[in-house]
Amino acid sequence: MDYFKKIRNKFLQGLLIILPIGITLWIVFKILNFLDLLFGRYLKDFIGYRIPGLGLLITITLIILVGNFASHYIGDRIYRWVQDQLEKLPVIKAIYTPLKDITNNFSNKDSNNFKQVVLVTYPCEGSYSIGFVTKEQTNIADEDMTGVFIPTTPNLTNGFLVFLRKDQYKVLDMPVEEALKTVISLGAVTPDLIKEKE
Repeated sequence: MDYFKKIRNKFLQGLLIILPIGITLWIVFKILNFLDLLFGRYLKDFIGYRIPGLGLLITITLIILVGNFASHYIGDRIYRWVQDQLEKLPVIKAIYTPLKDITNNFSNKDSNNFKQVVLVTYPCEGSYSIGFVTKEQTNIADEDMTGVFIPTTPNLTNGFLVFLRKDQYKVLDMPVEEALKTVISLGAVTPDLIKEKE
């Protein structure tokens, strides 16, 4: 009986090691494979055979060229014009604008949006949830409020958006990456000490 219990424990231990590594590698493989096929299928039709990795190389090169082009005056003007057109189209606007705002917030080093981890009293008095600041200083009913996203666990794409006064949340001395790990792991890798930012 003890022998089978040891095997079961070793199996679970091995599974807990392999699972996150396997899923991470699978996601990376799928992304790289998608990028490779993006141009790879057209190259295969053109040259008659497939060269693994060539489509990925072309995709990366194209992204770098777009970034380089957009950093110059003419490229920047064209990019702004395309932005303006997309923001005028009714259906496209609803998809493009939020995505643009999110990427701008992540890339803006001076912005605190998505870069502060906070502790919120949620879902009831006496319990706490980890949240992420998404928008600071939004005036609601003549009060300065902060937009805080409280993600569900383990799926970070779902959650609740709440607007709170500064006295209704505590800014934590915790990197965003560590807070994300805490949420994804269902709290299993929560740090032993969570303290308020001084």
